[in-house]
Amino acid sequence: MLQFNPDKRITINEALRHPYLAQFHNSKEEVVSKKVIQPPVSDNKKLNLKQYKQLIYERIKKIYSEPDTPTLI
Repeated sequence: MLQFNPDKRITINEALRHPYLAQFHNSKEEVVSKKVIQPPVSDNKKLNLKQYKQLIYERIKKIYSEPDTPTLI
């Protein structure tokens, strides 16, 4: 997960099966998103944890309230 090159990083599914994170893995409650979720704020902007969580929750709600659009190739 800490690889700089994203092609060398493990996937989220691999990470959830890793012994270090196994206690957090519950496949019955997990949903795999087909949409990419981008952080809603620049890395250069300093926020506290509560503010950052709120921005992420708002972004996720917005993404999932939008109708699915066909993927253009």
